[in-house]
Amino acid sequence: MQIYVGCALRNAPNAFKDEVEEMKDALEAGGHELLRFVGEDDTPSRDVFEHDIACVQACDVMLAVVTEPSLGLGMELMEALHLSKRIIVLAEEGAHLSKMVLGAAEVGGHAMVWYQTGGLTGAALHALN
Repeated sequence: MQIYVGCALRNAPNAFKDEVEEMKDALEAGGHELLRFVGEDDTPSRDVFEHDIACVQACDVMLAVVTEPSLGLGMELMEALHLSKRIIVLAEEGAHLSKMVLGAAEVGGHAMVWYQTGGLTGAALHALN
């Protein structure tokens, strides 16, 4: 199963990005194949867009970590919805999510998983099983 993990990058705190990387490492250690998005490097914007959308198109399931706001993640989430992909939306308890994100999970019948601080990896692994 190919998994694409979408999350905020540009304005997200380092602790959040570190937790997402730990989750990805745990998923790979558990035998899951991850489609990696382009990180914050010197890659041209057009290449980032094309690569990340191709990952959404190729994945079997999208893990959308929506704890931190991200316009790009919203675009990826909408692409996954249009393609009828399996989506698991993960958010830390207490996160202030947009009604668009919450509504997308409800309308599409996708899993909305709330996790406690530091519990992202466990929540993701549990949601995939």
